[in-house]
Amino acid sequence: MDRTDATEGPYSRNSERWMEAKIGPDLIRAETASDHRKLRERYDADFDRMVALRQASIEAIRDWQFRRIQQIVAHAYETVPLYREKYRAVGFAPADLRGWADFERLPFLTKDELIAGWPDHSVSSMHDVEFMTTSSGSSGRFVYLAVSENGVHFENLQMARQNIFQSGGQVGSADATLFIITCPWWFSSTDGLFPQDFLSTRTPVAQACRVIREQRPSVISLYPSYLRELARAHIHLSECGVRLVITHSEASTRAERLELSHALGVPICDEYSSEELIRIALECPFGSYHLEEDACFLEIIDPDTGSRCATDQMGEVVGTNLVNEATPLIRYRQGDFASALGNETRCRCGCTFGRISQPMGRIGDSFVTQSGMIVPAGTIMDDAYNWVLESRIPVNGIQYQIVQHARDRVGVYLVPAASPSGPIDHVAREKIEARMRGLLGDGVEVGVEIVAAIPYARGTKTKAAISLVDHDR
Repeated sequence: MDRTDATEGPYSRNSERWMEAKIGPDLIRAETASDHRKLRERYDADFDRMVALRQASIEAIRDWQFRRIQQIVAHAYETVPLYREKYRAVGFAPADLRGWADFERLPFLTKDELIAGWPDHSVSSMHDVEFMTTSSGSSGRFVYLAVSENGVHFENLQMARQNIFQSGGQVGSADATLFIITCPWWFSSTDGLFPQDFLSTRTPVAQACRVIREQRPSVISLYPSYLRELARAHIHLSECGVRLVITHSEASTRAERLELSHALGVPICDEYSSEELIRIALECPFGSYHLEEDACFLEIIDPDTGSRCATDQMGEVVGTNLVNEATPLIRYRQGDFASALGNETRCRCGCTFGRISQPMGRIGDSFVTQSGMIVPAGTIMDDAYNWVLESRIPVNGIQYQIVQHARDRVGVYLVPAASPSGPIDHVAREKIEARMRGLLGDGVEVGVEIVAAIPYARGTKTKAAISLVDHDR
């Protein structure tokens, strides 16, 4: 049955919420008692099984993944116009998906398609837009997504399982996590279990240190660039009760994490994730990146031919989100590079989930203020994320690049989408300029330009933040 034409009821494409979603996601949502009741029910029903799955056989995991992919593909075909059109164009119907070879013949999904389809063609008619998010990514391309309630609940439990796994069992349900990120998670706990707190990445480091000393979180999750600032502040995290630090969203090396671990007195593990594919792989205490096999099915492909890469061969990451049915992502070209590793020898951590090399994502350039202060590229991109969150600037599909030409001169280049969600008028420009001066100093000249193409491209991927300034001068 074709379910792509919902016009009435809570999922109506004419509802006020739906029309607002076309401009941009409302990332702030007040949690409710009903949320926590549902989270507790999900925790009681699924959490022990989720933890045990990490030691299941590879065959059992693959069988489960294929059944789940069959369900996701059928759901997307029936309820999402984008997929129905893509699959019909190649003569595919869900009944044709009988084995992995059939799956590998499905066309890839790209960012351009998601952007063009938002929300009428990319969101399932069986789902609302109550939970929404946006990815600006280090490619500098905004992508809006709706997330199913089931997907949000799963990811909440996934975060809890992550703390146990990456801490080697040293963190439990009573231990609090402090997130130093762009915006808070939808829930402050799982009905009292695994409590969470939040600081913005714009929080001054001295203030963050005071919060850490006072609140004594067991886990801190943050960007590597912010962690470096904590290390420069000479805070010894183990003395503040911290037992695990999780880094994410920016590139860092294993050697750097070990050095920071020594300086801060706590173990540090990395997380490979994205808004589109949620947690993709987690670094275990022994340094291996284990896939989150029940959240994302990962493929490594040759970016030119689209064929599957051999073990240990570097290629492009393609993922299928196994939990989000609101905006299904099937064979989505993530754009990062990694290689699949052999699983012949069981990891010392005991996890049987597959392994990949450390992902080689995009690395931006740090900016330098007139006073010589370093502002990491992650901070610049984080502020661009807040164009939506704080300033409500309509940016769906807009590609951006922020370039530091001199310590006192920055250019913000915006490439409009074919069907932009709204104009970048003088008010939006002034908001962007003011935000940049807030980061880099009032004396900085900021120019916002609408261009046909981003001005600087390096290597195989575009960088969203580039500094052309010599840091040593």
